[in-house]
Amino acid sequence: MPLESMTSVCRSFVDLPKELFQMLASVGPYLHRDTMLLQKVCRVLRGYYLSALELVGSGESLTGGNRVPRLHLKEARSRIEEALGTCLLPSLQFIPANPAVGQEIWEVMNLLPYEVRYRLYGEWEKDDERIPMVLAARQTAKLDTRRILKRLAKENLKQLGRMVAKLAHANPMTVLRTIVHQIEAYRDMITPVVDAFKYLTQLEYDVLEYVVIERLAQGGREKLKDDGLNLSDWLQSLASFWGHLCKKYPSMELRGLFQYLVNQLKKGKGIELVLLQELIQQMANVQYTENLTEEQLDAMAGSETLRYQATSFGITRNNKALIKSTNRLRDSLLPKDEPKLAIPLLLLIAQHRSLVVINADAPYIKMVSEQFDRCHGTLLQYVEFLYSAVTPAIAYAQLIPSLNDLVHMYHLEPEVAFLIYRPVMRLFKCQGSSDVLWPLDNNESTSISTADKESEPTEFYSKVVLDLGSPQKPIMWSDLLDTVRTMLPSKAWNSLSPDLYATFWGLTLYDLYVPRNRYESEIAKQHAALKALEELSDNSNSAITKRKKDKERIQESLDRLTSELHKHEENVRVCS
Repeated sequence: MPLESMTSVCRSFVDLPKELFQMLASVGPYLHRDTMLLQKVCRVLRGYYLSALELVGSGESLTGGNRVPRLHLKEARSRIEEALGTCLLPSLQFIPANPAVGQEIWEVMNLLPYEVRYRLYGEWEKDDERIPMVLAARQTAKLDTRRILKRLAKENLKQLGRMVAKLAHANPMTVLRTIVHQIEAYRDMITPVVDAFKYLTQLEYDVLEYVVIERLAQGGREKLKDDGLNLSDWLQSLASFWGHLCKKYPSMELRGLFQYLVNQLKKGKGIELVLLQELIQQMANVQYTENLTEEQLDAMAGSETLRYQATSFGITRNNKALIKSTNRLRDSLLPKDEPKLAIPLLLLIAQHRSLVVINADAPYIKMVSEQFDRCHGTLLQYVEFLYSAVTPAIAYAQLIPSLNDLVHMYHLEPEVAFLIYRPVMRLFKCQGSSDVLWPLDNNESTSISTADKESEPTEFYSKVVLDLGSPQKPIMWSDLLDTVRTMLPSKAWNSLSPDLYATFWGLTLYDLYVPRNRYESEIAKQHAALKALEELSDNSNSAITKRKKDKERIQESLDRLTSELHKHEENVRVCS
C-alpha cells in the first residue's frame, strides 16, 4: 500500500472511542468465537497506533487542538497494551491452528518495544490462571506436546514438526515452555526440535525468546554442578539450543537476550555468558576451544584462512550462510535505531574478568580459576568476533573507546585494554603518506629516514597519526605513548621505554612467526582433495555440477593459502 494511502487509512482511526476498548476488556478471551472480527480488531488497533506515531513524527496537532500528540500516543499505547493483555492474547488459546490470527496479533505487537511485549507475555499467563477454560486449554496443550515429543525423530520430522507447530499456533506459551523443559533434560532433542521449528510464526519465535530468558532468570536452580567447576547440564543444553536456533532462523530477535546478559554482568554474574559463547560459535564460527592439538596451536599463528582450515573443519568466512549469520549477530549488537549493546557488553565482560578474582568467595582456588578462564575465553572470542564482523578496520577503531578511556575511565587492566585496542594500533599512518606504520621503528616505506627517527624521535612521533574521521579528533602516536606512561609506575620506565611496551602489546604471533609447515600441510590437503575429485567416476549431470562447484571452492582456498603465505612471510620480515 502506498504511503499516502496508509496515511489516510491511519488517520481515519485516530479517534477510536473508549467504549471500544471497554467492550474488548468485557469480551476477554471469548472473542475467539468470531475469528474474522478478531482479525478486524487487530487491523483497526494497528492503524490506530500507526496514526498516533505519525502525528508525533509530523508535529501536527489533533483536531480541535485540545490534546498533545505525544499524550495521545501514550494513551494509544496504553489502550493497545490493555486490549492485547485482556482480549487478543487470551483469545488466541482457543483458536485451533490458525496462524493467520497469530500473524494479525503479531502485526500489532510488533509495534511495541520488546520490553513491553515480554511484560504482556508474563501477565498473559498470570491473569488467565483465574479462568477455568484457559487452564484446561493449557493442560491439554501440554499433554499433546509431550505426546508428540516422545515420537519426534529425524525420520518423522516433517509430519510431527507440523503437528508441533499447530499446537504452538494456538497456545504458544504453554507449548514452547514444555519443549524448552524437555530440551533442558534431553540434549539429543536439540537437532530435531530446531528443525521442526521452521513451521513457527514470528509471534511464536518472539514468545520462545521470552521463555528462554525466563528460564535463565528463574530462581531455585543451580547453574553450576555440585563440583563448583562445570556448568549445569540444563544450562549447557539451553545455550546449545539457542545457538543452533538463532543460526538457522534469521527472524530470531536477540536484543532481549543481550540486554539480559548486560544486566546480569552489572550484578556481577557471568555464568550465562555461555549463551554468548554459543551464539558467536554457531553464528560467526569463532570457536571457543580449550584444548588444541599441537598442529592447531601452530596454525593459530597463521592467516585467517589457515586458522579456519585447521580449527573449523574447513569452514571459512567466505561461506555465504556464515556471512549472513555473522552480519545478523553484528546487527543485533549494533542496530541502527536501537541502543547499541556491543561496547557495553564488551566492557562489562572485560571488567567481570577482574571481578571474578576480586569478589571470589569459592572454597577452592580451582573454582575461581575455572570461572576466570571461562570469562577470559569469552572475552577473546567476543573481541575476535567484533574485529572480524565490524569492517573495515577503521569502523572498529571508531566504535571502541580510546586507550586512555579503557585504562582510566573503565579501569581495565593493561593487557585487556591492549587486547581490545590492538587492531587500532595497526592503523596509525604518517601524515602525508598512505602507508601503515607497524612496527614504527622498522618500516622503511615512509618518507622519514631512519636517521631522522633516531635524531628527532619526538618530531617523528608527532607526525604519526590515526585519523578516525569526523566528529572524532585525530589520535597522535605521541598521545598514545603518554597514555602508556600512566599504565606503570614511573620507576618502571627507568629500564623500559613506553615505545617498547606499546610494541610488545601491539604485536601478535602473526607478526613474529610463520608456521610454514602448517601452510604447506594445508596446501597439500587441498591438492589431494582436487586430485580425489578428478578421480571420481560418476558422470551424471548432478555429479558433474557438484564436482565443478567443489573444485572452484577448493581452488579458491588453495589460492588464498598460497597468497597469504607470501604475505605472512613478508610481514614477519618487516617486523623482525
